[in-house]
Amino acid sequence: SLGHKKILYAFAPTGKDNSRYDRFQGAKSAVKSHNLPEILTVSSKEELLQIFTGKDRPTAAVCYSDYEAVMVQAAAKKAGLRVPQDLSITGFDDSRTASLPEYNFTTVAQAKTTIGEMAFEMLLKRISGEKVESIRLKPELIVRTSTVKIV
Repeated sequence: SLGHKKILYAFAPTGKDNSRYDRFQGAKSAVKSHNLPEILTVSSKEELLQIFTGKDRPTAAVCYSDYEAVMVQAAAKKAGLRVPQDLSITGFDDSRTASLPEYNFTTVAQAKTTIGEMAFEMLLKRISGEKVESIRLKPELIVRTSTVKIV
């Protein structure tokens, strides 16, 4: 909804059996559902610098976690880009780092307490021999100053 069309995903998964892969698939699905060009991916800091110093660089970066968002911001600054004026960055997890003034990342928060409670309840059910089904909880978007609408 901020008008970005050239979006980077950092860092691409190497396998298919983890949350990194699931989040990446979610990002690809969102890009496709909004009729945007295919998402760019990087797997290393070196690739980030190449893309950020290139002619056709992205205007937004979606990161697997807030930790990766820190790396993306560092590479962007090294390439002479400003966040969010030249590159909007989003993280995932709403870690303490995400809210620090030097980052202030827009991020996706998970209900960590609820996840812990449900995990414990599921564990107790498994111990007592009951069948346990996978559960997905709805995350919350925390909008901060690392993203901006482009014109």
